[in-house]
Amino acid sequence: MAATLKLQLRASEAIKIQAEPLTAQAFSPFGSVVANPRPETHPSSFATQASSLPRNAKAANAGTAIQYRDAGVMQNLFEEGRGKPLVSVFACAACRVEDGEVAIDALERHPFTTQTFSPLSSPASTYLIVVAPSLSQEKDERNQGLNLPRWNGMPDLRRLRAFVASASQAVTYGAGTWHAPMKVLGEPDQRLDFFVVQFASGVAEEDCQLVEIGSLGGEGVRVVASIQSLYEKHRSNRSASSRESLLSPTFTTLSIDQHLLRLERPHLQPGFRDDRHCLVFWARPPIHTLRLADEIQRRLGKVAPNVWMMPTYRMHLTTFELAFSKTADEIDALLQLLRPAAAGIASHTHSHRARLVKPRVSYDLSAFAISWLPANGEPNVSPAPMPPDKVIQDDAYTYHHLRRDVWNLVRDANVPVASRYQVPSAHVTLGRFLDDADHDTAEKREAWAAAVDSINDWLETEIWDKPDAEFVGEWVVGQEKGLDLRAGTLWYGGGRTVLMGEGF
Repeated sequence: MAATLKLQLRASEAIKIQAEPLTAQAFSPFGSVVANPRPETHPSSFATQASSLPRNAKAANAGTAIQYRDAGVMQNLFEEGRGKPLVSVFACAACRVEDGEVAIDALERHPFTTQTFSPLSSPASTYLIVVAPSLSQEKDERNQGLNLPRWNGMPDLRRLRAFVASASQAVTYGAGTWHAPMKVLGEPDQRLDFFVVQFASGVAEEDCQLVEIGSLGGEGVRVVASIQSLYEKHRSNRSASSRESLLSPTFTTLSIDQHLLRLERPHLQPGFRDDRHCLVFWARPPIHTLRLADEIQRRLGKVAPNVWMMPTYRMHLTTFELAFSKTADEIDALLQLLRPAAAGIASHTHSHRARLVKPRVSYDLSAFAISWLPANGEPNVSPAPMPPDKVIQDDAYTYHHLRRDVWNLVRDANVPVASRYQVPSAHVTLGRFLDDADHDTAEKREAWAAAVDSINDWLETEIWDKPDAEFVGEWVVGQEKGLDLRAGTLWYGGGRTVLMGEGF
């Protein structure tokens, strides 16, 4: 097995870096990223789409697979073949995130081997990669006497980089690359498993050199885990995949919500009722956010007049879902457990204010929505909160922290939770597709995609972060209304309010 040589390094002052989404180009100085470059392409369509695929794409397994050759590099630099293949599984617990930051206590490197981490299906879905180049021996007097066998430089903490990766991305650290031990992002009780491949000799100073980082000021190295980048990565990946699916030559039909179809067109099944009862905490949009949503619906309606539009008075952001698709009696039983804590949870936003910024329109093959990102230092553009305003706003507390808090408060009330909402997203449904009338030709589908692109360009250039814009792109959750504890048939904005938290 691999062994470890431990060293120590002192940072002269606190160092803070911002994480960014993981891309192959950005990570290239430190190693490589392995991922399916065309996840939307099914192997059965290889023959018709081969010309648009990367050059390393080849049909395989009698047409049942696409092989992307030379997707990564493995290196065994041990002399005389002393390095042997080492395959292992790392089960990594989610790391501790405090005020949106992750502490980095150590960096390590494997001088003679690459090391590949491939995520396996696990409860958590994102992880943090922290890397650093080496200082040259001439620049770093701290190397003296350490007798490092390869790439003598200690890590250059001034050139640290941090990346947020998804579970669909594997990463290979280049031989000799300084990197932090794996940092998984998720809820405290979650983990992410990795299939790990490297070479090892069993000699400590050859296999792994670990530098423990301290600080004269006591803070060391901290990575802003950029909750915003997590949400942006999820949003952009989902949007790109949905756009590809809609415009694909192999597109067949939209995914029609059969419950909503029968509710909106009762002649299809007279007497139909939606008996799926749910229990949730919703965040209700303030007036300025509803105005923006209404304007976006108006613009989309020009290219898709047959879609179902969510009435603005029903619009909501699902902050926390306790249960879904239950009977009315099952929801009532959960509600009785929750009641003693409900008022405090619903008013949590009065003293814990999370800003949402950078709205964009996104869609899949069943619905379309407006989504936001947790704020990360953008200028404040919301109307002033109503008095009394005793809360100093700080983006260190994000919408993701609000979701975490509500989860913890519900759990502390001993209420069992079964939620579908676990991805990093903050979105309000604008509408759903009831038929293919607006998308039954390639021209119509292209017009829809172009309309969404145009709206998003307008949002980014004329609305984002602009205090004098015609519409306000920011939403401070809890403004005007606290959280709405809602029960009943909620799928399309229905149900009943059990209680509403205090707004500001």
